[in-house]
Amino acid sequence: LMGRTTLLFLLFVLLQFARSHGSITTKNNAKFIDQEDYDTIMSEFDPFVRSKLAELTLQQKIGQMGQIDVRYILISGTLTIDEAKLFDLIDRFFVGSFLLSPFSDGPINGTSGFNTSTWRNIITKIQTACMTRGAKIPMVYGIDAVHGAVFQTDATIFSQQIGCAATFSPDLIKQMAAITANETRMAGIPWIFSPIMGIAQDPRWPRVFETWGEDPLLASKMGSALIEGMQGGNPPQLSSPSSVAACMKHFVGYPVPRSGLDRTPSWIPDRMLWEYFMPSFEAAIASGVATAMESYNELNGIPVVSSHEYLTKILRSDLKFKGMLVTDYHEIENLHSWHRVATSPKNAVEICINRTSIDMSMIPTDTDFMTDVHDLIMQEKIDPKRIDISAGRILQLKYKLGLFDDPYPRKDFVVSSS
Repeated sequence: LMGRTTLLFLLFVLLQFARSHGSITTKNNAKFIDQEDYDTIMSEFDPFVRSKLAELTLQQKIGQMGQIDVRYILISGTLTIDEAKLFDLIDRFFVGSFLLSPFSDGPINGTSGFNTSTWRNIITKIQTACMTRGAKIPMVYGIDAVHGAVFQTDATIFSQQIGCAATFSPDLIKQMAAITANETRMAGIPWIFSPIMGIAQDPRWPRVFETWGEDPLLASKMGSALIEGMQGGNPPQLSSPSSVAACMKHFVGYPVPRSGLDRTPSWIPDRMLWEYFMPSFEAAIASGVATAMESYNELNGIPVVSSHEYLTKILRSDLKFKGMLVTDYHEIENLHSWHRVATSPKNAVEICINRTSIDMSMIPTDTDFMTDVHDLIMQEKIDPKRIDISAGRILQLKYKLGLFDDPYPRKDFVVSSS
């Protein structure tokens, strides 16, 4: 009996693996993008974006796909930007995005946060370098303002999502989101990694408090309200000086690890996946969410970050998500170092780019991703059209945020009072 059970289990895992990776046309392991599909996606971009994309070199397009932690460009042990590091990222690697706060791991030299004025100076310095050097494309900065502008010492902090869900008031959540968006945008940051749309059904999981709870309907209603509050309505008004791009996360199945421990495998039958875990993400997409983030976990034996099934077929084809997809922190390299399914960090890049629709890698503290993507293209292991698609989605986001018109912190509005 044990032998038969083990065999059935192995067959199940192999079936999930085959489904996840899909069937692709390859040459030297490269997935070649169908020309008709490519033309369709390109036609969805604004003419300005298509024109700007055509001006960029291959390396500049690849650079748009890289996101760097701000701590990487600070002089060690200080809060001062290392200009040599910043300029190198822009001049040689054309990095398109930065993220997080220097204080994400705690206080530095007795300081635990920046006020809005200091944030504006930091963003202006990075943005000025991006606009005057390299590809001269504005960067987009993202941050985890998931319950208020928590990384600004003079901004408003709200309850975590589980507390907000207890209000059962979408109108209140929409007001909260609008305040958070306004205060964050005033700091010069136009992208928030929120809301968390996963459904938490296991109290052992240590991040339950970050979710809307266990009910798909409540999560859908609250998440939609938050997205519309952040993005200025539905359809979104991202270029408004008081709006930001929201980010639905973590797609998908993250909050129910079988062990109860964070970042460990989830096993969810398809019927349960669609009944309980997909509706909140469907609602977020219907609300016009601009971006999405994949999740740390492996689902049904496959790391989500490498899954064709979840990140291409379901997210793009079934759910019709057309926005920009970013990885979670360090997740592509994690295929090698954590999930142990890639033979090397470069192989991890190859797997993710060829099998998924990921647009931006939250790298976050080196430049290997950009180098690896370029090398793999030169080796004919990645189709250059795949890079056009992702760089196009990133430029489209920046265009909708109004960064090509004015990439700097807004000077014509004031932080709202709560």
